[in-house]
Amino acid sequence: MRYASTSPVYPTFERRTVDYTAAYTAWLNWGVPEQRDAYRAMARNMMHDHRVAELRETSFHAGYGSRLALEEALGSYHWDRIRFATTPDFLDRDLSKPNLVAGAPGANLIDQDTPLVTFLDLNGLGAVYAWARLHPPADFPAVFEDFPRLSTDEAIATWLSDLVRMRGKATVVGAVLAAKQAYRADLKNKPFHPVWAGLWDELKGQVATAGPDRWLESVGVWKGASGRWIVPLCYSAFDAGTLVRPTVLDSGFYAHHFPSPPPPAPAVELRHGGCCMDLRISPPATGLVHEYIHQVMDFEPRHWERAGAKCEPTLRAGPPGLVSQRRAHHRLLCTRCGAQVNDWIRDSEID
Repeated sequence: MRYASTSPVYPTFERRTVDYTAAYTAWLNWGVPEQRDAYRAMARNMMHDHRVAELRETSFHAGYGSRLALEEALGSYHWDRIRFATTPDFLDRDLSKPNLVAGAPGANLIDQDTPLVTFLDLNGLGAVYAWARLHPPADFPAVFEDFPRLSTDEAIATWLSDLVRMRGKATVVGAVLAAKQAYRADLKNKPFHPVWAGLWDELKGQVATAGPDRWLESVGVWKGASGRWIVPLCYSAFDAGTLVRPTVLDSGFYAHHFPSPPPPAPAVELRHGGCCMDLRISPPATGLVHEYIHQVMDFEPRHWERAGAKCEPTLRAGPPGLVSQRRAHHRLLCTRCGAQVNDWIRDSEID
């Protein structure tokens, strides 16, 4: 990858600093049918995510983009500087200053008492369970002793279902949260950032009346299989620490993330956060759900109880139709945020 001497055909992060024309051309014309929609979506996300600040863009290009193919650069950056970093880039005040929402000097866009919600996927904690089998939490000495040594997705799903049936949801959730806290306290284990959060006031109705399939849909989380045990957790912005607007660099190669529109969008509508892409197409969403990220934290049973003490399995995989989902979300953004949305990402780019 080279620094461009003239303006390239495609922008990156709404600027023309580095020429990724070859990569974008390949992604927009991806030859594997079942992967094509995801690559086309990622090309548009990388081109138009204006929230990546110039200093962070420079850091990405210099450390990754200038020496690796774009997909590899995006993946390597995400693992090195987000997922497993002691201090991830989204918390760096110089790199992420325009996206700081709360919990940092000068960042007071939402009140610290604002309740948030995140959805914990118990099936995705295999590394924690394997560690807890060898280092059982003091209050739950036997919960993880039967965790399968061959921890395939199917084996974990079966183990969790049996565990909930035999021990009950309160015990399982309490044990998992205790194990996560102990795992995180062991400095030999790497952190796993970020936590993705929404506003409790916008999602509490879904939590109370719908099931986990709808919970995940409403915050743009796509899962490829059913039987995933999902736990809502409600906590305050103060508990989260520094709260940040997410960018494509924070989500990695995840095509169901959709960048949020640039100003001038109504601040009261955007609530100073990102905008989740609702994966349900029919009936279409009529309001935006706002999203934030923050560093990994210790959750407690009180956070589970505050969200209604729910722990339920999904009954189906995430809904298909990425192009239709992105078109529906783009239409909603145009309706809610104004005509400038189509000046930013045109309807013709949602295909």
